[in-house]
Amino acid sequence: MKKFFSLFLTFAMMLSMSILAVAEEPVNVALGKNITPDGEYTNAGAYNNMTDGDVNTMGALIGGDPAVEFSLTMDLEKVYSISRIELVARAGDSAAYDLDAVTVSGVTEAGALEEICTTPPRWENKITGGQVWGYDLPQTKNYRYLKLSGASIAAFACAEWRAFGTEASTEPPVTEATNVAQGKQLTPDADYTLIDSLDKLIDGDISTRGGIKQTPGVDYEYGMTIDLEKTYSISRVELVCHEWGTNWNMYAITVSGVTESGDVEEICISPAHWTGEITAGTVWGFDLPAVKNYRKLRLSGVCLGAVSDLFFAEFRAFGTEPSTEPPVTEVTNVSQGKVATVAGEYQNHGCTIDRMTDGDTNTFAAIASLTADPFEFNAVLDLEKLYSVSKIEVTARAAASGFAASDLSNMAISGGKTLDSMEPICNTPGSWEVNAMKAGETWTFELPKEKNYQFISISGSVDDVYMFACAEFSVFGKEPSTEPPIEEDSNVALNKDMSWEGDLDFLSNLEAFGPAKMVDGDTATFTAFGGKEGGTPYELRVDLGDYYDVSKIELEARAKIDTGWELGGVTISGSTTKVPAAQMTALTTVPGGIDAIEDGEIIQYTPETPQRFRYITLSGTTPGNYMFACAELRVFGKKANVPEATDVNIAAGKPVTYTEGLKFYNEENGGGFEAKNINDGNEATAALAFAPASGTYFYKIDLLNFYDISALELPSRTEVQGWSAYDLGNITLLGSVANLPVAQMETISATPAANEGGVPEGTTWRYELPAAKKYRYIAIQITGPADYPSYIKEIRVLSKAETDFGQWNITEKESGTTAETIEAGKTYSASVSITNYARLETSDFVMILAGYDADGFMTAVRCAKTPVPDVGTSGPLSAEITLPTGTVRFSAVLVDGFNNAMMVVDSKDLFAAEGAE
Repeated sequence: MKKFFSLFLTFAMMLSMSILAVAEEPVNVALGKNITPDGEYTNAGAYNNMTDGDVNTMGALIGGDPAVEFSLTMDLEKVYSISRIELVARAGDSAAYDLDAVTVSGVTEAGALEEICTTPPRWENKITGGQVWGYDLPQTKNYRYLKLSGASIAAFACAEWRAFGTEASTEPPVTEATNVAQGKQLTPDADYTLIDSLDKLIDGDISTRGGIKQTPGVDYEYGMTIDLEKTYSISRVELVCHEWGTNWNMYAITVSGVTESGDVEEICISPAHWTGEITAGTVWGFDLPAVKNYRKLRLSGVCLGAVSDLFFAEFRAFGTEPSTEPPVTEVTNVSQGKVATVAGEYQNHGCTIDRMTDGDTNTFAAIASLTADPFEFNAVLDLEKLYSVSKIEVTARAAASGFAASDLSNMAISGGKTLDSMEPICNTPGSWEVNAMKAGETWTFELPKEKNYQFISISGSVDDVYMFACAEFSVFGKEPSTEPPIEEDSNVALNKDMSWEGDLDFLSNLEAFGPAKMVDGDTATFTAFGGKEGGTPYELRVDLGDYYDVSKIELEARAKIDTGWELGGVTISGSTTKVPAAQMTALTTVPGGIDAIEDGEIIQYTPETPQRFRYITLSGTTPGNYMFACAELRVFGKKANVPEATDVNIAAGKPVTYTEGLKFYNEENGGGFEAKNINDGNEATAALAFAPASGTYFYKIDLLNFYDISALELPSRTEVQGWSAYDLGNITLLGSVANLPVAQMETISATPAANEGGVPEGTTWRYELPAAKKYRYIAIQITGPADYPSYIKEIRVLSKAETDFGQWNITEKESGTTAETIEAGKTYSASVSITNYARLETSDFVMILAGYDADGFMTAVRCAKTPVPDVGTSGPLSAEITLPTGTVRFSAVLVDGFNNAMMVVDSKDLFAAEGAE
């Protein structure tokens, strides 16, 4: 009996161990599962040979020339938590292209297909005959269906396709924020001397403590990582002071989160010990402004040898499982049903703030004063997570509810990723304006560029007889893109949005379609339309979707020319805002004429330095009986790093003039230093010149537009570059709004004198203006020994509030051509676009067109006015003027009226062929 019991116990233990092994150790759950093709493929083999467990068989002989795209789906029959994928190449005769860039994807019972991994391309030669290629998922993911896809040139063949995993957990997901750090694995960065086990920091017991022993007189950095075992959406972290401790024992602890990809992001820092905010037994907590997804959490800081040991009772991290809801990929109203809060006390008359986002225009939110006094309000809408916002709509309440124009007047709308990073977005119209909102009207503002926001604030003032009343406040957006920015130059026009202007009939009977065929990456397709009698003006515009630093543009003619085809006479232009081609910067023009372009010829434009654009246009006029036909437009560049509300060097690449006769140590004189190197944005170059006999000379930079200058910088060279105090000594910096002689420009500041040591080597001399000042021209005047060479690495002119004025367009109205000379009796049109206006003053722009006779008396004048555009938007100005007999000079002046003052912003002068001074 004892022997039987012993055998039974042994068997039971083995069985229980076996069961545990099955439950805990991942196994090949693909073994024996069924594989089906997602299409019909030529020469296809036995697909299930890839899951038969035999590496001597192979499945899926798929191939063709050109490469054939294929997709195979495996049904695991139920959901498994997958941790590893393996693909086994066929035996020794296998070629590397069998497993060339094969992608494995997965999906559960419902949800979007997501990519898991991709094998190396064949030219990396990482997979050989019979070799096993494996990929460990950073975190186990639940899948029922696995998909294997790729493109095969000759014959895709795979000996085995394995998926290792365990049955998916049946534990309910963590939907309420709980302490997900409790009981998890904690690993210190080093072998610290401990006063108590660090594991006690996450044991859930505040009577225990964990900590690091102080080394008297020695300060050293410490760190520890808590693996949460899977990703959680963290909303709050807490540190609990032990009942024996004080704030000295929780000195400035930094809490950080680690994403699945390994990125470390700082979350918060506990108070320093001298703040007195933490006492024995208290809980210090920090609520994240927005929930963030983290796999691991880190605690780090400095253990002070002069203070005491580091110890505390507990670290907690509150979170939930990440949302499994499909991401919002299409632009939709992301504010509906979200919660808004209003600071302060107010009356709502039964119309609560949530009615502003209930999706019902028949209800409205109201905010009114508690007294008869005017008051200011601020409502904050929490979208609950970051969205890429592209449009905002505000709907006024209906007339039947007692609407007044001031209900939604001058309401300021701001947005931010966090509550302390709010930035202005737009303002609603003022009640006294003609375009004030009417009863039930919806006011729409489209952001010129999508911005990521979680919080949207609505603020304004309400007087004593009105209330704020809003039927609907709608924010339209989608989930922010997780694609990394383009770091290397690539074709950023590929499959981007193409639009057109003009009466164009795109041909479909010659394999040609609309403009999209010009950016589809396929030179076998092309865009074509025919010219009509008298010629067909056109504009074809690609929206790159963001700002890119463009390094090259290619325009490729279609390979086969039919009778009557013409691509020539095309002007390629670029701009940062969506304006007509005439207001864009013209880059180059493709020669005109039927014989000017060869079959498949590629026209290239390559600027000396990358230029920042969002829109690229092709414009021109296609003659009657001819055809515009283009195979491909390619724009090469990388994502522009557009700083927001930070110092921007607006001097880089702008025109430079200098003292006449200044001799440079350039290539002609055996060196490589030019005047343009002084502001080329590259500290590896420099402007090296020999002073004239006078010993005083200057460089002047035309910023081309007017900027609010906040700071100036001059970096000095180092000793190994031959540094001397004279390099940045005795330099005066000057500025002006007009192109004045340097002697008449306003002095901004001066560097230390050379005999006072100048500027230390390898440092950057910086001068911050006490208040931003508007300049267009910046000069540096240098005083030094007559024969001493000046070596200036770079001058940076920094601006926070950038106002750009687009290209002037002055044309003769009848012909529509650019006016190079003016003639009496003809009518001319002038226009200019205003972008990125960021000044705080309220103002209007006014453009004055005027004609003058030879004595300087005005013969005609015409004005145009536009309100200040919002930040980042475009406000075009245009006007027409007819010049009478006797006019010899034509001037277009842009002025800016603010604080009851007028200031010249920019002007263009055109002179007649005869009689001009």
